Amino acid sequence: MAQGTAKIFLKTLDYIREKTVDLDAGTWQIMFCTDPITALLVGETTPKRNSGNITEVSAGGGYSAKGIALTMDISESAGLYTFKVNTTTHTDGKISWTKQAGSPTNIKSAVLFDDAATNDECIAFWDMTTNGGTTPLSLVAVSIDLHLGNAGGNNGEMFTWQINN
Repeated sequence: MAQGTAKIFLKTLDYIREKTVDLDAGTWQIMFCTDPITALLVGETTPKRNSGNITEVSAGGGYSAKGIALTMDISESAGLYTFKVNTTTHTDGKISWTKQAGSPTNIKSAVLFDDAATNDECIAFWDMTTNGGTTPLSLVAVSIDLHLGNAGGNNGEMFTWQINN
């Protein structure tokens, strides 16, 4: 998996069917984790932020607890769901964290979760390492821009998925 590529969890569709996650009324956040991607993909309880199986990096410096709140535009047409960050709120679909002393130094992954859901269910994840899961990023050493969207056009689109009945 390439660094910064959004992937959805297999449980996401279950969360939507069970109405555990409300796509229209969700309160969306992107949070950095110390867990490698392999740890996030283990077990049926994955992915729930409040379940104890996802470890958030420590807040400090340029990072706040629970990460950054997103303004999301979610649409559906003929079973094709499109997840986009609002490009008015998040200029050009970019989410940014500025390097700063006291920031986390052990960022291995990021998750998109619904803070309004009972257990803060996660629906998507990113590998933030440069080498497939072992070398973490440091927000002390580098600023992090997560560009959500199509290269060149960067319309804020995080991902789409098709549901065929």
